[in-house]
Amino acid sequence: MSEGELLQIKNSRKLKITEAEYFEIIRKKTATLISCCIPAVQNLLECQITSFNQMKQFGELLGIGISDKDDLLIIKLIA
Repeated sequence: MSEGELLQIKNSRKLKITEAEYFEIIRKKTATLISCCIPAVQNLLECQITSFNQMKQFGELLGIGISDKDDLLIIKLIA
């Protein structure tokens, strides 16, 4: 997550970043956090529904979706 935050700070003065740069930032921030939390909760609850890797991937995709939605709301507010 720290890498993602540093990458975001580095790019904060750029008016335009590439799609790849954007997804790298959110993948290293919110997506990383959620992808670690979901399997941890699954382990605590002793769920055997899916594998650890599947839950980690689900968490990463969920984190990307949350970041996208948040960024779109911010853009809408300042536009």
